[in-house]
Amino acid sequence: MRRSLVLATFAVLGALVLGSSIGCDSEESASSQEETTVGADLQIRGEIRFEVPFDHIPDFLTVDQTGRTEDSFQYYIAYDPTQHADSSTVQGAIVRGDEIHVAGALRIRNALPSSTDPTSGGWGTVRATVPFAMRFNRDGSAVLSFVASWSDLGISGPFAWVLDTFHFGAAVESRKGVFSGL
Repeated sequence: MRRSLVLATFAVLGALVLGSSIGCDSEESASSQEETTVGADLQIRGEIRFEVPFDHIPDFLTVDQTGRTEDSFQYYIAYDPTQHADSSTVQGAIVRGDEIHVAGALRIRNALPSSTDPTSGGWGTVRATVPFAMRFNRDGSAVLSFVASWSDLGISGPFAWVLDTFHFGAAVESRKGVFSGL
């Protein structure tokens, strides 16, 4: 299965220290307007910080009989911001929450061509592996965050993105936008 979890709202956020808003030509999705910011310190280093809030504590380790994780997500990154980032024919990268239970980290894969790796979900080869952090809140919610370099993502200019979340492989929510702040 190409995609897989999580109930949540989503925003790509930058570091709070010296944070500066960078242009985002967002599309409305799931009745909300997305915002993209990159902190000045991250922009100088050529990195983007992503945060995914969950309304519960996600379980990335439990898998069902077909290997789908209880909670998961995928970011689709399209190098051409005019393309639909979740298209199976797009040139870009995929950040796969589906592989946390295998790698203990987030794998960033090339979208194409398809890899023979059984954990790839039908996507391309691994281009980078990045650590992630979880923050658990008193209200039972949680936030997953990670930082990826422009090189990790294969980007050098504006890009389109889609975040899909899943629960045991069933789509829960989808958010999308265009990041134009490089």
